[in-house]
Amino acid sequence: MVNLGGGYIVLGVAERDGRPVLPPAGLKPTQLDVIQKQVLELGQHAIQPAFHPVMVPAEIGGKHLLVLWAPGGQTRPYKARRSIARDAREWAYFIRKGSCTVRARGVDEQELVSLAATVPFDDRINQHVVWFPDGAGGDRFEEKIFQGPLGQMTREALNFIRRSYLRETVIKHRDRAEVTRVENFPYAAVEEAVVNAIYHRSYEEREPVEVRISPDELAVLSFPGPDRSIALADLRRGKAVSRRYRNRRIGEFLKELDLTEGRATGIPKILQAMRTNGSPMPIIQTDEDRISFLIRLPVHPKAKPPEPPIVTGEVTGEVGRLLTALVGERKRTELQAALGLKHEDHFRRAYLLPALQGGWIEMTLPGKPKSRLQRYRVTGKGATWVELRRTASRHTNTRGPSPH
Repeated sequence: MVNLGGGYIVLGVAERDGRPVLPPAGLKPTQLDVIQKQVLELGQHAIQPAFHPVMVPAEIGGKHLLVLWAPGGQTRPYKARRSIARDAREWAYFIRKGSCTVRARGVDEQELVSLAATVPFDDRINQHVVWFPDGAGGDRFEEKIFQGPLGQMTREALNFIRRSYLRETVIKHRDRAEVTRVENFPYAAVEEAVVNAIYHRSYEEREPVEVRISPDELAVLSFPGPDRSIALADLRRGKAVSRRYRNRRIGEFLKELDLTEGRATGIPKILQAMRTNGSPMPIIQTDEDRISFLIRLPVHPKAKPPEPPIVTGEVTGEVGRLLTALVGERKRTELQAALGLKHEDHFRRAYLLPALQGGWIEMTLPGKPKSRLQRYRVTGKGATWVELRRTASRHTNTRGPSPH
């Protein structure tokens, strides 16, 4: 199992004609510790390199079981003694075929050796989604990493992008009742770009597929680049005809999930989706050595967030909290309570005075600063800052249409 995709072994369940006999027979409680020690010893002395599965005792219907999980090994291929006798000296490679464990010979052994030092794709961290609210040159970013089985990971990443970063803009026209609806990034193009990267990336490399999102573009990066039989100019025009796929089995799996067609239609579909949405054409990039492959989907010009007005002056964290809490006109004591602050001196020094001096708030009775009727309100400058913060938060957390 560790030589291929991994698997599970359940001890304590009888088998008849390849099917489990239920309810389980179970193990004796005294056997659990003994078996775990035996497995530990076999993993150290009967397997090269040493391998130790994850062992989890379980209880079902009052019966004790022991579950062995053998994930795909990170230092494949593994050899095992042909006999578990201590004096056994002959070693061999073994693999699973169907429900049987067989010795790897000929082509099977050659393929197994070629997997050395590579981890099965579904045991890796494979996809990163990175959001740059201020653009790629900004100091802020948010990152989410997806891992797990290939199908689950792909769907979760696509659904996350759709929920969090894709949105629709409705444009009204004065001369007609119909409105124009455009997406910042058409989902059909995003889906094709992500699935294309998963399909054609190399699983012999550690770098994950990375989706980088900013207000200006959504970019999908994968390694390596397209096969050298494909001319970059043809690829950009959607005219690539090579059918030399890097991962045929993964392609078949993605076809079963209705995520791809396997007919070299990925790039043409991206071009068509961008054209239908009225978006600028995607930018497809690679290098002469075909080390990486980058698809950049520009944002629709009418869906791009407007440039914020310029607000001069620095807002400290304390002043920002005060501006957020100040709704209407409020007394000093009301503001202090809303912020959960007990000490008046600290409130005045860190919050109130900097906000007044910066012109972010003002007194309702500026000629009587110590009046018992004194209240405070946000200025036009402060209101602009609050609105900018809300707009930035909306663009960070905008939710598009729900997934299928």
